[in-house]
Parts: sequence; C-alpha cells; structure tokens
Amino acid sequence: MNARMFGPGLHDWTLSADFEHAENVSVAGHGRIELTEPQSALAVCARLLVELAGPDLSGLDANVRFTIKPTRGDHR
Repeated sequence: MNARMFGPGLHDWTLSADFEHAENVSVAGHGRIELTEPQSALAVCARLLVELAGPDLSGLDANVRFTIKPTRGDHR
C-alpha cells in the first residue's frame, strides 16, 4: 500500500478521534496547515492528533477520521 503524499503549501484538514478505552473521550478540530516539505497523510494526521489530544491520549487506540486537501488558490 502506498501512502498518499502531499507537497509543500497550504492544506485544509479535519480530524476527529474517539478514544473508547479512555472513558469515551473525543477530540476534533479543523484548520489549515502549511507543509514545507512533502509529507504523507499519515504523518500529518499523527502530528495533528498529538496537538489535539496531547501525548498521553495520542498513544492510545482510537477511531480516527482525517481528511486533508490542498487549499484552493493557496492563499498565503
């Protein structure tokens, strides 16, 4: 399986994660991220999950929904 790579530039993202074994804690967020070098969607998702959930929760099993796409027009 090949990981989807995203090149440098602005990207819109949404993420939600449900941690069933952590008293049903959920986190969610959306925004824009600027990538300065090509990165896989998995790497970006992992980084954002740590930012949203913190290092303790991000290491637990979770049901994660993540989307990322290049920002239209790349308004920097």
